[in-house]
Amino acid sequence: MHEPIPEDLEDDPEAAARLLGGEVCLWGESIDSVSFDGVAWPRAAAAAERLWSSADVRDPSEAVFRLERHRDRLVARGINAGHIRPKWCTQNPSSCDMEEGIQAEAAAKASAGLDAI
Repeated sequence: MHEPIPEDLEDDPEAAARLLGGEVCLWGESIDSVSFDGVAWPRAAAAAERLWSSADVRDPSEAVFRLERHRDRLVARGINAGHIRPKWCTQNPSSCDMEEGIQAEAAAKASAGLDAI
């Protein structure tokens, strides 16, 4: 998993306190006004997940669950945010080998009653 905080800052609290945030870059030649929302929002949400979560939040399958919930909120507000992962994986978790632990994430989602979205 990507580490947004350089290791040398972990031992220097004063330097770490000067770290203000992060940014998400998006190259304009690969998108236009029609595709912007679908491309930009999932990437920005993933960056925010990593940058704003505490350092001990490290499970990608849990992040996928939170990012999918956030995408659902964006879509409900009329933002055409793209999928976090292929919808086929959400519909067929036992057959999707996209990432380790996907079956556990799908089971947690189903037990929370959130698999109908």
